[in-house]
Amino acid sequence: SLLSPQASNALLKLLEEPPDKVIFLLTSTNLESVIPTILSRCQIISTNRIPHDQISDHLTRHFDIGPDDATYIARISQGHIGWAIEAATNTELLEDYDSSLNLMDSILTGNLGQRFKYAEEMAYTYARNRYKALQQLSIGIVWWHDMLMLKESVEASVCNLPIIASLRQHSTHIKSSDIVETIKAFQNTLIYLESNVNPRLAFEVLVLNIPELQNPQVPTTPNIRS
Repeated sequence: SLLSPQASNALLKLLEEPPDKVIFLLTSTNLESVIPTILSRCQIISTNRIPHDQISDHLTRHFDIGPDDATYIARISQGHIGWAIEAATNTELLEDYDSSLNLMDSILTGNLGQRFKYAEEMAYTYARNRYKALQQLSIGIVWWHDMLMLKESVEASVCNLPIIASLRQHSTHIKSSDIVETIKAFQNTLIYLESNVNPRLAFEVLVLNIPELQNPQVPTTPNIRS
């Protein structure tokens, strides 16, 4: 939950004394982050992510998009059809996604000074557009997860197929255990930011927890939409 304690308490009061003939529909990706007093007043309905093939089929049938692009968008949507539809109709969204992938690559291959500069840039983005900064972290989790899948020879589970060659080469220089710890570091950063930790400090801790490549001479991430 991105709600502050004050906002959570205000929402709780609204739920306790709702207006007549009103139904509230609340969504969360993490029930543990919702305060128990709010949960106790809700009926919890779990929803599953939509399979990639169903999203891809929907995009090709209802939007002016080819099968390859539809498959790619479906994979990176992580089962969220609303995001997939927006990506199919909004080129700026995919451009931001590509930029986030390039950022992950640059952080991994950068030296300490460069990493701190990227941390500063991410904190600046967070101050101006919190949603965009959180999306960057979520994309980072997928980027590192893809690398782990390649490390463990599970290529079918890779989402970012256009950069698979770069990810595969990175994976040869990083241990699986370090990749797992990096994914945890990204997840922890999301938690820290939701807990109102200083953003600059949170991002600096993140970049410090990213392992260094044994051989940084690797291909740069290509522009996916070129």
